[in-house]
Amino acid sequence: MEIRKITPEHKERVLQISKDIWEGDDYIPEIFDKWIADPYGEFVGLFDENTLVAFGKMTYLTPTDVWLEGLRKDQGVSVKGVCKIFTEYYLSLLSQKQYLTSVRFATYFKNHGSITPAERAGFQRVLTCSLKNLEIDSNEKTEVHPNITNDISYMEFKNYMLTSSYLKKCKNFLSKGWVLYNATELLLAEFYTKKRFGAWVEDGILKGLILFCNVYYSNSFWISFIEAENDIVRDSLLMSAKKAAQERQKNVLQLLVPEDNVLMDWVEKTGFASWDKNNDFFVFGMPLELLKIRCS
Repeated sequence: MEIRKITPEHKERVLQISKDIWEGDDYIPEIFDKWIADPYGEFVGLFDENTLVAFGKMTYLTPTDVWLEGLRKDQGVSVKGVCKIFTEYYLSLLSQKQYLTSVRFATYFKNHGSITPAERAGFQRVLTCSLKNLEIDSNEKTEVHPNITNDISYMEFKNYMLTSSYLKKCKNFLSKGWVLYNATELLLAEFYTKKRFGAWVEDGILKGLILFCNVYYSNSFWISFIEAENDIVRDSLLMSAKKAAQERQKNVLQLLVPEDNVLMDWVEKTGFASWDKNNDFFVFGMPLELLKIRCS
């Protein structure tokens, strides 16, 4: 067995491995070319002689923040310990880099094949959320409340975000699909300048905000943030997200819900549901002191 770089010639095999993941709705086909073109990350595969049996991606979200993602294995082969092999490979590379500020990944609670070896390697769970899904009709007529706008100042936008309960309970992470970013000034400015948000403004006062993003999921539209002073405002913000999803021909809204009883009550009341149970989405981080020990 040998780990080698994935190249364009491996695309057909990569797609073959991922075709049955998430009931055939895996995002790998949508992102393969971008991963290949990434000059900084590591898109590598595990090869049995010349046969690709598994692959994974290491991505630099910033020059100092690393995200591990996209680990896939051919379910038809009997190779054991794939996650351990990739984890050790990535950590060996990263232990040589003294400037890192984070090494993280997210996974579903059932993914014991990734969780167990990662914990044995030293990863610790840093956040638990509930992944909620709401099916929508892409052809249903949706009206957006006139109080919803994106005509607010950046300072209003930023201050509301940074003082929000949602961001605090998400430990200052903002999600773009299954990838979580630190809510930096640069990231907030990106959402704002690209107008990927809706704000409820009443009598000149900002009373609610929702952020959304384009992700590499063919059917899903991702809500990255939601905060409001009451359910009426939340309902209107949700309708604006539904409208944006319909315009993109998406039929599922997805949202991460941190430990927040008020928000959880609202999402369940509005029809959002989990695939299996609450608290099903885990984020793990590698303590940097353990990376330093590996290097010494």
